[in-house]
Amino acid sequence: MATPGSASCMSHEELLTLRQATLLEGGRERVADLRIAGGRIVEIGRLEPEGQVLDLAGLLVLPGIIDAHVHVREPGATHKEDFRSASEAALAGGVTSFLDMPNNQPPTVSLERLEEKRRLASSRCLVHYGFFLGATRENIRELNAIPGVPGVKVYLGSSTGSLLVDDLGDLTRIVAETEKLLVLHAENEQVLRYFGDVFRETALHHVIRDNAAAAVSVAESLMLARRFGKRIHIAHLSTKEEIELLRAHKSSLVTCEACPHHLFLDQDYFVRRGNLGKMNPPLREPGSVQALWAGIRDGLVDIIATDHAPHTLEEKAAEYEKSPCGVPGLETSLPLLLDAALAGRLSLARLQELMCRRPAEIFRMARKGRIHLGYDADLCVVDRGGETVVSNDRQRTRCRWTPFHGRRLRGRVAMTFVKGILKYREGEIVSDRPADEIAFEP
Repeated sequence: MATPGSASCMSHEELLTLRQATLLEGGRERVADLRIAGGRIVEIGRLEPEGQVLDLAGLLVLPGIIDAHVHVREPGATHKEDFRSASEAALAGGVTSFLDMPNNQPPTVSLERLEEKRRLASSRCLVHYGFFLGATRENIRELNAIPGVPGVKVYLGSSTGSLLVDDLGDLTRIVAETEKLLVLHAENEQVLRYFGDVFRETALHHVIRDNAAAAVSVAESLMLARRFGKRIHIAHLSTKEEIELLRAHKSSLVTCEACPHHLFLDQDYFVRRGNLGKMNPPLREPGSVQALWAGIRDGLVDIIATDHAPHTLEEKAAEYEKSPCGVPGLETSLPLLLDAALAGRLSLARLQELMCRRPAEIFRMARKGRIHLGYDADLCVVDRGGETVVSNDRQRTRCRWTPFHGRRLRGRVAMTFVKGILKYREGEIVSDRPADEIAFEP
């Protein structure tokens, strides 16, 4: 057996054979060998060893995890995160592709800003990347003409950064005129302002950003998607009211995501830990957490995405109104869901659908999300018999903390491959080779 280190030094032209990998196909486990050449999967089955060889007996091999909601912070706030640190955290979490949000300083609202991000990522990002554009009241026609992006992000409620579309007339025009998938931060700004004024003295984030703000915004968005026949993707569901609306009105035009922090934490975490639990939308009551899990199990929720939004502990320690919203999540997302799957809260097949296949389908990523002939050899190798101990000092995100500090989780990420190159093994980054921008199909 070749050492994993030797595989990490392969060129894309060399052969790699992964022996005795356990794959999930049609909800069942199958043991097979994988042959990789040119960065893609070229054979699956019982194979003769060729090229570099790695024995993965007893290990589960998933398609590389795709995180469709990440805030890298570069440019503008690299003291929190940059493409190198974010991609190292991604590799440690089995993530081989992520989509970066546009609310930078300055925001990504034009081709010029997009090209600057591409330049920054091209030499430093160790996993595949793509970039959302940000909608304003004036730029939707300009954005329609920009190719090679997964969609346009629309902030309907105020959050981090300066992007905000808080007028229903402006949203109507954006939905009517867009030619790209719209990803919606669905919190109604007028409702937020009302509850913010009434309950400002409480300094309770979940009270100030009431469930009603999310529900009203989702209802408006569903109506507009239906009226104009346009695709929308609702980011970071957090409330039982949103789940109820989607059960009644979701169509093939509508997809949605849930985030690990809304699945594994509730508003009690904010009450106990203060600003470490402050994010938009906020942590909710246990009934909403239960509703999200029901949507995970029955297929209503399409994908898991992290809304990875790093801030430093010093920034989080500020008084409530000045403390920024957001928590990191790239490195802990798969371990949390894997632990939940091993405990029976969802199946491993459903995990693979939520974190691999469906993100690739929704955002039309070419050759991603499946272990299939001709697909990119982006792979996450999981040891179900291992353990993940989550701690701040082990986090690779530049902010160096996690709201899940102290948790012990069943299962662990053993290796991560990006286009057939072993980049992460047993806690170490073993290849510095930059990855490619994701290709998106029309």
